[in-house]
Amino acid sequence: MEVTTAINRMSHLLAGGIARQLQPFRITFPQYEALVLLAFSQDGVLPLGSMRHRLMIHPATVTNTINQLESKGLVERLRDNGDRRVVFAKLTPEGREVAVAASETLVASKFGLSDMTDAQADAIASALASYRRRPPHG
Repeated sequence: MEVTTAINRMSHLLAGGIARQLQPFRITFPQYEALVLLAFSQDGVLPLGSMRHRLMIHPATVTNTINQLESKGLVERLRDNGDRRVVFAKLTPEGREVAVAASETLVASKFGLSDMTDAQADAIASALASYRRRPPHG
């Protein structure tokens, strides 16, 4: 229980700190993740289905996230001329600026872990990765 409680508490602390750091950019962390994914893609354009898989989120969540980013002028929605069912998200120049500036802010704070040494962060990341790779228990 101690480990589960510690991980849960740390998750809340990190999420709160990151949310505060993203406030000046008027975005949430899920919106930030979508912007960064688009920023790293070729031409800043991806189909929503691809974004859903890469971000490992529900289709409705990616649609809602893109709706929010579109309302802020950070992405625009495009349709595939060959298949009108396929919807793309395209990063706007303002969206790219926000992605870069927000990334600089988060990197400077080590994504909320600025008080942690690199060795401590590596040890936690290694332990969690090892746990995630274990075979599922049925």
